[in-house]
Amino acid sequence: MAHPLRFGLKASGQGITIEELRAVWRIADEGGFDHVWDFDHLASIGPNGPGGPVYEGWALQAAMAEATKRARIGCMVTGNTYRHPVVLAMTVSSLDDMAPGRIILGLGSALPLRLSQMGIPYTPQEGHDRVSVAIDTRRYRDFAWLMVSRLFFLMAPVAIGTYAFNFIRYTFNYSEGKASLFSSALQATILVFAAVLCMTAGFLAERFGKKRLISAACLIGAVGSTLLIFAPSLPWILGFGLIVGISLGTFLSVDWAFMTDLIPKAEAGRYMGVSNIATASAGLIARPILGPIIDAFNNNRSSAVGYRVMFGIVTGFFLIALLTLQPVREIKVE
Repeated sequence: MAHPLRFGLKASGQGITIEELRAVWRIADEGGFDHVWDFDHLASIGPNGPGGPVYEGWALQAAMAEATKRARIGCMVTGNTYRHPVVLAMTVSSLDDMAPGRIILGLGSALPLRLSQMGIPYTPQEGHDRVSVAIDTRRYRDFAWLMVSRLFFLMAPVAIGTYAFNFIRYTFNYSEGKASLFSSALQATILVFAAVLCMTAGFLAERFGKKRLISAACLIGAVGSTLLIFAPSLPWILGFGLIVGISLGTFLSVDWAFMTDLIPKAEAGRYMGVSNIATASAGLIARPILGPIIDAFNNNRSSAVGYRVMFGIVTGFFLIALLTLQPVREIKVE
């Protein structure tokens, strides 16, 4: 299968004003470039040495997200030792909300020279550990599997929340204002029932076990998203959204407590930080997967079937979450 040739433009963030950069990004975006880039250096590069003015790479991408509407954006390439992995994950997740499905994350171990210039301690092993997320997946395999399950589960509600507006607008030919109102109602339905279940599912977990309750949440979510594929009208959409809300509330009430059982107490901060990476990555992964699929099935908006296909894929996310949960044992690590 042939792949299209894509073009990008890289504008370094040194020796230039933000107004000039915005102008370049807008021209590239409107001119049809597929992606625009900056770099991730803590100091300026070139013959004039490291003392020149330079923008921080990920802060600059917030401006890129605001200045562009279509092109994908990213750092070429992100130095993984410049920031704590949890901080980077939250930064990427925040930018993904500003430019849904357009963020590109590429990781490298950064330049040791730049780290030494800035007084940042560095060893080659540290760079390796951060790329590998620095958890012992052999010793704490149950936690690793639970993180994979958590990632796929959270990709499902993120996908529904992201595309609910366009699904309602183009499926039922509503105005933008009316679609916004009803998509907000759908998301509110999910969140309200999620909150209610968060307060009650903990009691069920003590009686039936955390793993069983998370498995039930995956199955309930799969049922809700499957029904959304065939929802004929808005009341049915809200009703099926209620089922997804029950699933999300059940999951959120138990999953965090289950994680704390599976991690070493002396390293709890590090391992719970890794759980935040799984949480932040859900949107970063789900949106780039689903966006092109929806567009392909919608055929330039001559159809809205792509959104119903999306609900089918969301069902797949719930089922993968269930499948990857199975190797997890209900144990308590001291």
